[in-house]
Amino acid sequence: MAWLGSHTADNKVQIEPSSTYNLDSFTYTDNALIAYTVATAITSQKFRYVGMTKAAATTCVASMYTTYGTVGVKAVSQWNGAGGYNVDVSIYQRVSTQTAVA
Repeated sequence: MAWLGSHTADNKVQIEPSSTYNLDSFTYTDNALIAYTVATAITSQKFRYVGMTKAAATTCVASMYTTYGTVGVKAVSQWNGAGGYNVDVSIYQRVSTQTAVA
């Protein structure tokens, strides 16, 4: 079997499914007496792209950082012998959103 020249859904293996949970939530009022709710959520997932050429794995790593950012993301390429290169991706991101209370 030939090594793949790119990363696609065909060679993606989900190790830990994507999950999101709410960390905290609070409400505050600004100087104009407008109330806002701030909620913080954590999203995490782990997956692997398998069976690629070295060039494809290098491109895959760069693509993961472009897609998900650099904070809370780790993408590592590793040689897997006859299986080509694999890229392990771990995502752990904290996102806060602010919405005005109606």
